[in-house]
Amino acid sequence: MVKTMYQKIENGSIVASILKLRYKQEEDVEYFKADFPRAKWVFFENDFYNEDVEQFNNGDTEYYKTLTSIPKYLIFKNKKKIGFALPRVSEFADRKFLFIPRTYKSKWRADTNNKKYAVLREYYIYDVDDEYIIEDDARLIFYQ
Repeated sequence: MVKTMYQKIENGSIVASILKLRYKQEEDVEYFKADFPRAKWVFFENDFYNEDVEQFNNGDTEYYKTLTSIPKYLIFKNKKKIGFALPRVSEFADRKFLFIPRTYKSKWRADTNNKKYAVLREYYIYDVDDEYIIEDDARLIFYQ
């Protein structure tokens, strides 16, 4: 069993925490798993990502307004979808990464905004290839 390791990086005024993503495969299902101290997130690749990108490139903007709003991965916790990972390209280094936006809004109604099934901060995954596929032992990073 792999023990969850947190790493704290300090660079000037930026403080980041890191959690490793582990590649798993069970019964022809491939996914990545992030083990938090009291929760586990599972990342499944969006089966329709390439099809949605192709439709967007052909001019169909009914569902997505930009190419970077098409989710590459869907994130689940306790069999409930809690978020998604969006593809991004760095403005400075022309480097690809995945962005996981917050899904919790404090102004929503309490019955539709359960903190237990929400992403409470923005996360980043920089260990991806040119097709935005997460590498094994990739780092899930949030900045404080």
